[in-house]
Amino acid sequence: MVKYFFALFLIFIFVVTGFFTFSYFATEEYSGTGILYSIVNNTKPAL
Repeated sequence: MVKYFFALFLIFIFVVTGFFTFSYFATEEYSGTGILYSIVNNTKPAL
């Protein structure tokens, strides 16, 4: 049962990181420093 939830958690992580990576490269606003940088820029409030 634990392995089942762990597998769902991994799938969720891959989906989220894939979404952020897609939106990160689709905007073409940054040079592509990584997924973490894209997550920070997608979650920070707009100034």
